[in-house]
Amino acid sequence: MIQFTLSTLYAYVVSMFCIPNLTNTCKLVCFQAHVDAPNMVRCQMNFKKLELTDIKIDIKRIPKKRTLIEAMEAADVKNKWGNSSWGRKLIVQKRRASLNDFDRFKLMLAKIKRAGLVRQELAKLKKQSAPES
Repeated sequence: MIQFTLSTLYAYVVSMFCIPNLTNTCKLVCFQAHVDAPNMVRCQMNFKKLELTDIKIDIKRIPKKRTLIEAMEAADVKNKWGNSSWGRKLIVQKRRASLNDFDRFKLMLAKIKRAGLVRQELAKLKKQSAPES
């Protein structure tokens, strides 16, 4: 699967096809979409490789690159993406990937210390709630 920075992607439908089914009614089916972003060349992609988000931009069909960039800035797409759970998850993944060995060691020690504190507090609560016999 091709990975892009989803905060900057903009996709729109390229072609619709009518596929007749057994009841002689047509269903419109889209197989590909044009994908464009400020830092990439416009290309076609299958919908299998794309994921929908709630971020929308009102723009005309097949916009020029400059128009697309202006519309994305006006809609504040980067901030919306950064505030979404998916965007935050990718930021955390990047941050973790950039850690060196010593940073990973310090993170491990912090997790051990936090787990010890949680275990101590849990033991205190269990002791308080246990009936005396």
